[in-house]
Amino acid sequence: MPTACWSWPATVKKAERVFKNLLELARRTNSIFGGYVMGKIIDAVLVGVITYFGVLFMGMPYAALIGTIVGVTNIIPFFGPFLGAMPSALLLMIDKPVNALYFCIFILILQQVDGNIIENRILGEKLGISDFWVLVAILVFGGIFGFAGMLLGVPVFAVLYTVIGDRVNKRLA
Repeated sequence: MPTACWSWPATVKKAERVFKNLLELARRTNSIFGGYVMGKIIDAVLVGVITYFGVLFMGMPYAALIGTIVGVTNIIPFFGPFLGAMPSALLLMIDKPVNALYFCIFILILQQVDGNIIENRILGEKLGISDFWVLVAILVFGGIFGFAGMLLGVPVFAVLYTVIGDRVNKRLA
C-alpha cells in the first residue's frame, strides 16, 4: 500500500497555525487603522480649537465657524487644512481684507507646527511608532504612491513595523 506524502493531522495543524496568524494580523491591522483614524480626529479637533482661539485672540469675526471649518477639513491629509483655510479667508476678506492676510499667515504657521510636530506626536502615540517613523512613512509612501500613499502610508507602515518587530523578537528569543 503506497504511503501518502502528507499527513492529515499535520496539514490541519499547519492550517490552524496559518489561520491564527492571519487572524492576529487582521486584529492588529484593525487596531492600527482604528488608532490612525482616532489620531486624525483628535488632531483635527485640536487644530480646530487652536484656530478658534487664534482667530478669537486676533479679534476677527466668525471665530467658531472658521475654527469648525478648519478643524473638519484638517482630517483630510495635506490638502485639507488649505481647503478649509480658503473659504475662511474669503469669509474674512468680506469683512476686512487685512484680516484675511493675517489669518493666512496664522494658518500657514499653525499647519507647519501641526504637520511637523503635533500630528506626528499624536499618530505616533496612537500607533505605537515614533514621530520619526510617522514622518518617514508619509514621505516614502507619499513619494511612491502619491495621494493614496499619503493617506494610507502611516497605518500600513505601522502594521509592517509591528509585524517585522514581532518576527525579529521571535527569532532573537
